[in-house]
Amino acid sequence: MWYRIYTYVFFFANVTTTLLAFSPQTTTNVGTSRRPLTFLTATSNRRTVIQTIASTVGASLLVPVISVAAEETSTSITKSNNPFDAIRYELYDPKGGVAYMQSCIDKNDFASLLEFTKQYDQVLRKAAMGKAKKLLPTKELKEVGTAACNAVTFDLIGMNRNSRPSQENMAEVSKYLQELRQDAEKLLQLEESAVFE
Repeated sequence: MWYRIYTYVFFFANVTTTLLAFSPQTTTNVGTSRRPLTFLTATSNRRTVIQTIASTVGASLLVPVISVAAEETSTSITKSNNPFDAIRYELYDPKGGVAYMQSCIDKNDFASLLEFTKQYDQVLRKAAMGKAKKLLPTKELKEVGTAACNAVTFDLIGMNRNSRPSQENMAEVSKYLQELRQDAEKLLQLEESAVFE
């Protein structure tokens, strides 16, 4: 994405600079008189402008192709970078997000839960579960995956709401954490149907 933004900024900056350099307002000394240097009258200048624009357009077309190819190779999902493994890590590993939230519950640490649940949707639902859902081959399975992802989002919202000052309720937080586990496991159960590249 940054390559594309850079390319378009580069393209427009070069074209603008080139056109301003050869605009009718520019003047030059020829003998004793000053006459305007126009885009149409200066053959060598026209050639320079055309070469500059052509090279800029060529570069702007080439860089997006390279960046798209790089994005495609970096996003291909194989069994070696299985997103279902990322879900398992978050659910079952002692260093995963669910274990961290459980430790916050055990310590009655509402402040940490409040902060963590604000960001965790990006990690679990969007990154891990979102990629796993894309591997499901049929519309029906993708709908089940989408429902599981949405449920995880609502579980995190429930945990966050019940961790806020003056609304702190650890029983509700624990209930939502258990629901989050169950909702994420629904997507894990579809792993056998996933199609890897």
